[in-house]
Amino acid sequence: MTRIDLKKAFLAKQGLQDADVRLLAGDASFRKYDRVKLQGKSWVLMDAPPEKEDIIPFVAMAQWLRDAGLVAPSVLAMDFESGFLLLDDLGDETFTKVMQRDPSSEKDLYFKAIDVLVHLHQCDTPSPIVVEHQTPTGPLSHDLKPYDQQILETELCLFTDWYLPALGVEGEKHQYRQQLLDFWRPLFPLMKAEKSVVVLRDYHADNLMRLSNHSSPHAIGLLDFQDALRGHPAYDLVSLLLDARRKVSPQLAAACFDHYCQKAGIQDIKALRDAYDLLGAQRNMKIIGIFTRLSHRDGKHHYPKMNGHVWTLLEKGLENPLLHPLRRWLDKIVPKAKRNIDVAKTLSDEGAL
Repeated sequence: MTRIDLKKAFLAKQGLQDADVRLLAGDASFRKYDRVKLQGKSWVLMDAPPEKEDIIPFVAMAQWLRDAGLVAPSVLAMDFESGFLLLDDLGDETFTKVMQRDPSSEKDLYFKAIDVLVHLHQCDTPSPIVVEHQTPTGPLSHDLKPYDQQILETELCLFTDWYLPALGVEGEKHQYRQQLLDFWRPLFPLMKAEKSVVVLRDYHADNLMRLSNHSSPHAIGLLDFQDALRGHPAYDLVSLLLDARRKVSPQLAAACFDHYCQKAGIQDIKALRDAYDLLGAQRNMKIIGIFTRLSHRDGKHHYPKMNGHVWTLLEKGLENPLLHPLRRWLDKIVPKAKRNIDVAKTLSDEGAL
């Protein structure tokens, strides 16, 4: 059976064989989302090919987030073998769309997002999560892994393994990888929290929904949380305020950081700030590598066009004295004049695609 046939069969099992099915969105992974409508009702279908994606982390985290008093889509039906989920529909009001329509809503939305993070960080980290949905082989569980040094290093190497070669930087990538890790390894202890929290990892305006039918201060719809780990509370602050896809003003970012410190009762603000700057630099180097890989490997050529903005965020974070050695290395390897080169176009021109 083709993927389309499998999708039709899954919907038919839910009594939705006559529904109107239209593509809602895709993302940087291999997942796709359809909106399914029938008789005035609406659902979302996640299509996650099992050879590429695992739907269990999404199911587990959605369940845990709801149990924690937050809003995530309910899983109404699941086909584990084929990789389909039927979810309730949280609507179209992403923060991004709301702010495009009403720029004056920005501060209020971001402060609400901070309040949700404070609540999330007060919850005990789950491990493992036993999934309520059953499969033919029995119950399932998901273990929330730590965001440890090994993962941070692997992510950093996306910069040397994908971005530098695409940029035409001469030299052996394993040499640059080692140099980069030599700079970072003394800093990793500063990126480890005394108390780990749930880190959603893609907590930004495109994945947050304004919900008009909820009055709770924590009633923001959460999307794209299947890659969650246990890590430092500064990480999702970085994801929100150093958004790779939209510009958050320094003034708003500073106000949100202060709001978090106040609501979370942070005592050592400097330690949080250092972790924020370090995790921000690590994340932005990772993103530059990922955006390049999405173009080179997956043919998604619009992603590298955002690298200029991500470089701006990275350069700002490098102002922290802890990162000055890294800044000097980057200035040597990737001079500022090269940082706005469209890697997707360069790869295409060179026939690498």
